[in-house]
Amino acid sequence: MTQMPRPQNPSGESSAETHRQAGGSPAEAIALSTDAVLGRGIANLGTRERATAEELSRLDPQLAGLYQLGHELAVRAGDPGVAYLLAHVGRELGRGVVRAFIGQDLQVPGARNDDVPENERNRVTIGAMLQLPLSHGSVTEWFRVSRTFSEAAHYRTPGPSADEVRDAFLRFSDLLFGRVAPYFATHTEIDRFLAIESPTAGDVDAVRALLVRPQQRHYFFTHLQHAGWLGPLEAAGHFNAPPDLIVEPDGRWRAPQWPEGEYLARIASNQPERVAETLLKIPPTLQNPTVWAIVIDASKAMPAAQAVRLVPLLEQAFRTAPPVHFARRAIDLVRGLAEKGEDAAFRVAECLVWFSPRPTEYAGQRDTTRRRRGLHDTEWLLERLDMYELDQFCRKAIPPLELLDPLRTIEFLANRVDRAIALQQMVDSKELPAALDHLWWCPHLDGRGQRHDVRSILSVSLAGVVKRTAQRDPGSADAVWAVLQRYTTHAVFAESGMRS
Repeated sequence: MTQMPRPQNPSGESSAETHRQAGGSPAEAIALSTDAVLGRGIANLGTRERATAEELSRLDPQLAGLYQLGHELAVRAGDPGVAYLLAHVGRELGRGVVRAFIGQDLQVPGARNDDVPENERNRVTIGAMLQLPLSHGSVTEWFRVSRTFSEAAHYRTPGPSADEVRDAFLRFSDLLFGRVAPYFATHTEIDRFLAIESPTAGDVDAVRALLVRPQQRHYFFTHLQHAGWLGPLEAAGHFNAPPDLIVEPDGRWRAPQWPEGEYLARIASNQPERVAETLLKIPPTLQNPTVWAIVIDASKAMPAAQAVRLVPLLEQAFRTAPPVHFARRAIDLVRGLAEKGEDAAFRVAECLVWFSPRPTEYAGQRDTTRRRRGLHDTEWLLERLDMYELDQFCRKAIPPLELLDPLRTIEFLANRVDRAIALQQMVDSKELPAALDHLWWCPHLDGRGQRHDVRSILSVSLAGVVKRTAQRDPGSADAVWAVLQRYTTHAVFAESGMRS
């Protein structure tokens, strides 16, 4: 941990050392120390402490006064009774800073009061101020120093440990610098840490205090390149609390960023095993799509053996999280897994091309022009992709899936075509004339199909795989037909040349 410079008097000696040389009593030393802080002001603090005190004075001059007094008392914490005063200063300073920021009505990412033990409820306000989950290491550090102050602020026998109280205040001073000091003051120090390839435990402790502000946290983790930080940062708990979805009272939701995860994705190609182990600790019930997008990005950068381990986690994510941000990214994951010969590519593909279980009111909506043409929107069928993304899936992911296992690819596409037709017929039977050609939505299977219809996009893709596979040899043609004959209920299989 970075040691904070102690306040110095104009001669360069600490006020405590000067008073001891003069032969003063402890009682006089405390009085002189207090007077000295209030009289000399922030000029006698170190550079970092001066920057912190100046920002605290903008919040409330009383907070700046408490902060200066705390540093002066920290020098004399070993004198009888001074630890009580220092703890009391630290407690009131912490309460005041939290109150100043909580007045901005901040929310804790994914926090609920019933998740927190009764004796740790102030974690909620600390998490809100830092905009961090309650289990994050920085929240825990702030909570621990606050608890040290609270437990040492009242007289008892034996008295509190002066070293513990002093250490807590200096750690708290580090945290305050990271939270309230001017942006560029902390920015400069972060740049120094970003240049370190193999950090020590002290480096990690020092940088943690700088990362209690969301902007600085984002800057550090989105610029960190060295894989040597992974182990120390993981040991310090920086990856243990990916943020969950924040749901507003009106039902709207926000997906907080996870800059720590962006670093993991960036080094996944260099440290695939360790990154996979770290990502596997993400709760499968987490609903934040931003986090799952990062897991997909990391999976795409890993060798197949590690990426496959994350597939079950992603399957659960598709069931629990809104499929924005991360569903489209999974198209390239399907392609990459298939190109590496991994059957898990089909499992991800099945998650992506997932249909709504029943027609919705949206399914029956038409505009006048499309009604006259006998067309309507089939995008309602898709729960996790939009129409453009489905088209991209068929263009990018189906070819490598076909190379991996053509018959399984045919089975996958035929199942989706069959399901899409059946669901859309539930709408068509009520709203389209019986005489209307039931294959109007796919007049051609040679690539000229309707690119704005889910059934057509899938049918054209299926027909291409069927044709290429069946033309290999008679045995392949028989195997293709064995798959397709299970889906002859619909005309697209029986009447559009797919048999041949």
